[in-house]
Amino acid sequence: MSDPKTTVSQIVAEKLRSRGKKVEVLDGDVVRQNLSKGLGFSQEDSDINIRSIG
Repeated sequence: MSDPKTTVSQIVAEKLRSRGKKVEVLDGDVVRQNLSKGLGFSQEDSDINIRSIG
């Protein structure tokens, strides 16, 4: 069973693409593994991860 947030993001992305919009979906877990290695799930680490994505 997939993560509900992932499912929603995929549905929204497809709807936007069908309207001609360019969309890139960033999965927080994938970003955390590749861009923000070593971060945990504390509020501070989550804030750092979100800033990295931005």
